[in-house]
Parts: sequence; structure tokens; C-alpha cells
Amino acid sequence: MDAQPEKIFPSRARRPVATSLQRTSSPQTPLRAVPAQSCPVVLVAEHNRISQRLLVRLLERLEYLPCVVPSLEQALDMLSRKPGDFVMAILDLKSPQDGGLELLRAWNAQGQPKRTPLIVLGNDARAVTREACREAGADFYLTEALRDDLLLRAVAFVGATQRRHESQTSSAGRVEPGDSALMDGKTMQRLLELGGETSFLAEVFEDFSADVREHCSCLERALGKRDYRSWRSALHALKGAALSAGAIALSELCREGERFDEAVMSREALRSHLELIRKTCLRSQQALSQWLNRLDDQAATQA
Repeated sequence: MDAQPEKIFPSRARRPVATSLQRTSSPQTPLRAVPAQSCPVVLVAEHNRISQRLLVRLLERLEYLPCVVPSLEQALDMLSRKPGDFVMAILDLKSPQDGGLELLRAWNAQGQPKRTPLIVLGNDARAVTREACREAGADFYLTEALRDDLLLRAVAFVGATQRRHESQTSSAGRVEPGDSALMDGKTMQRLLELGGETSFLAEVFEDFSADVREHCSCLERALGKRDYRSWRSALHALKGAALSAGAIALSELCREGERFDEAVMSREALRSHLELIRKTCLRSQQALSQWLNRLDDQAATQA
């Protein structure tokens, strides 16, 4: 639902902006999300009012609740005090008065109780600056983020990754045969019709398992060497194997991983994505195995 501009920007005074947020009694206290809200909250540090407006609209369209403060220092303080309040943070380092990189580096060196994904916005595209931001704790470092839709993709990526982690944690050990969240039933049925017998399917899925092992090993080596060309190549190959076997969740993870490169995504974020790919591979293989077992049981019953 589109927010009314007068509610987001009630006056021309320079002050924090928020949607569906409330302020405590002190005017200096940062804006905080209303606890009753069910939308996940994204913390935003941005001093430019036009950028604030654009970020609020982008996050609302992705069904997040923006909590916007005008300074990086204020945002980092909020992350330190209540990290569990936010699913991610978007931090603008371009504010001239903040000394952004130094603040971020000092904050990260303190050690934080809960790791909140950080998307950092800057205007210096040099590799040395990107690396410095990653070392300071950034998961993404983006320049021209709004113009090139990189920020939208980064927010969607972080959100999708978190939802998958939560889903796998809540459903651990409860993989259903032909799970529709993992497997495409139509593809699996086509394979059955093509092969005509479960032994053919077993061979196909053995090939799939072999491909998974090979391509995951290639991803691990590519990440260790920081060889992003090989990383993308292995992702593409794994995506093809997943599509052929009907592993739709795995293919979508590979597709998401292809959208970013090391220029914007930290090695730690790539490592986290690879771990999610490995878990999804395992769950897909379990679903396939259980589906085969169910088909064998049905065949034995009919015999």
C-alpha cells in the first residue's frame, strides 16, 4: 500500500523519516518500528531526503517496513542495541560529516551479538574501497545502486536467503516426497512417462546426484580462488542439472547467485549462499529418493 507523502514528510525540517513508525518522548531518540507491525523492518541510514523517499518506496513495494535515520552513527547504535529488530540494514556512506568507513570499521571491530546483513551504498567504485567495506562488515557494497536496480536485487536476495534459511530450519528432517517447494511435479511426471519405469528414474537421479557433487566442488574451489568466472560457470551448470531433474528450489538459488558478482557481494555472503545451495541440494535429493521409494511401493502393491 502506497504511503501518503504528507505522512512520510510531515514538514520541510531535516529529520528522520519512517513509515508506520513511532517516536519516543525525546525528539533526539531514533524512530522505532511499532511492535504490532507484522512486516519485517529494514533499517536505513540516509541523509539525503530524495534518496530517503526513493528507499522508502522501494522497501514498501518489497513489503518491508522502512525505519529511516539520517546518520550512519545513529543507525549503528540502533543495530548494536537492538539487532534483532531488523532483518537487514542499508547504510549510506556518502554523508560528508559521518566519516562512514571509519565508523563502520570501528563498529564491526567491537563484535556484534547478532549478525544483521549490511548493504552499504557508496560513490567510490575502486576495488580497494570495495574490499575495505567488506572487511568492515558489508555484505554488499553498491555504487549507483538505485539507478542500476542493484539495490532492489540485493534487498530481494537477502530477503529470499533469510526466508529459505528460516524455512529449512523450521522444516528440518521433514522432507515430503515430491515436495512442491523443492521439486516440480510436472517435470518429475514427464521423466516417469519418458522412462516408463522407475529404474530409468533412478539412473536419472543418480546422474543428478553426481552432477551436484561435481558442481558444488567447483563452486567451493572457485570461491577459494576468488575466481568468479568459474563460480558463475559452475552455478550455470548446476542450474541446468537442477532444471532437468525438476529441482526448482535449487535452480532458483543458482539463478539468484548468477545475478551478483564479487564487485558488489562479499566473499562471506557468497559463502553463505553456497552453504544454502548445499542444504537445498541435500533436501532435493532426499525428496527425489522418497518419491522413488513411493513409486516402488505403489508398483509392488499393484503387482
